[in-house]
Amino acid sequence: MITISADSTCDLSPEFIAKHQIVTTPLSLVVGNRVYKDGVDITPADIFNYVEKENLACHTAAVNVAEYYRHFEKYAAKAEAVIHISLGSRFSSCYQNAVLAAEDFPNVFIIDSQNLSTGSGHLVHDAVELVQAGQKPAA
Repeated sequence: MITISADSTCDLSPEFIAKHQIVTTPLSLVVGNRVYKDGVDITPADIFNYVEKENLACHTAAVNVAEYYRHFEKYAAKAEAVIHISLGSRFSSCYQNAVLAAEDFPNVFIIDSQNLSTGSGHLVHDAVELVQAGQKPAA
């Protein structure tokens, strides 16, 4: 089995994620002076509410190396391969952190989406199609 993983900012529907058994790593969202985990304890609707009604600034914070390590450790042990599609390296340190965390896992492959949001989501769609067609990652 090949596991497809992505940063939570890929903006895929919960239905698509569940249907294709995609696993996500939640970025932190900083709202005012509070920190939330994207998709865990804050929703897009919550974010819009904070910005529109409470006039609070929001920004993301990258997944750190230790969080990625725990994520990869959990899935690499069960899968033939883990393909992780990361938020673009020009926009965040997520990609570099994921690369560092994956060093101990020869079956974890990190992809720099070179994109944000739905741009990386399209790559997740492509990965699903390739895996369904029987493609395997090249070492």
